[in-house]
Amino acid sequence: MNSLASETTSHAELAPAPATGSFADRLRWLQFLVTCKIPKVRLETILRGASVSGVEIPMISDHGESPSLYEQYVLATLVRVLRPRHCFEIGTSLGLTTRVLASNSSLDCRIDTLDISSDTRIGSAFRSTPAAARIQQHVASSTAFSFEPYQGRIDLVFVDGSHEFEDVLRDTVNAISMLSPTGVALWHDVAPHFPGVVKALQACADSQHIRRIKDTSMGFYAKPGSFEGRW
Repeated sequence: MNSLASETTSHAELAPAPATGSFADRLRWLQFLVTCKIPKVRLETILRGASVSGVEIPMISDHGESPSLYEQYVLATLVRVLRPRHCFEIGTSLGLTTRVLASNSSLDCRIDTLDISSDTRIGSAFRSTPAAARIQQHVASSTAFSFEPYQGRIDLVFVDGSHEFEDVLRDTVNAISMLSPTGVALWHDVAPHFPGVVKALQACADSQHIRRIKDTSMGFYAKPGSFEGRW
């Protein structure tokens, strides 16, 4: 991934402040532009030279806890191109993102998803679908859950759990430790409304290799050099 380092931009170019919204929202965006040290990268740069077809968004939703439609497209595209054999999601919620992972991965791809809540709505988006057979739900906090059996085995990790600084920092350490040699980690809500997420990614030991995918609130990490000559 060394080639991604060349797309570092100034903070002023990171993202435009919203043209509408409250004064507090616009001020929050301006503060984000000044303080965020995570460089952005285009999806096209990450996947330069790859080909993709059959990207699927299985359920369009405007639910507040789910990624935007474009962010789901970005995730689906990454899954189609990277062809993970094992995914791990921290923060199941309704399971909309879980379903994107399942719909765009191969039939032999296993997906583990973790959420602290045992409410019946958690995972409801995929529970009655054929893909449910490939999805293992875990009910526990990411503090109590043992990630050790997954270390070095996961091809794609998606982090969208607690947004508190200490929790995100711990989830980030666990996410990166789970990655296979060619695995990637993604974070949702790298945005001004979630300063704990931004601060944790800037403070983690691998911060110099984390990027923010342009036009999204998604963070991206791959081990240095793991994308060189990949396709």
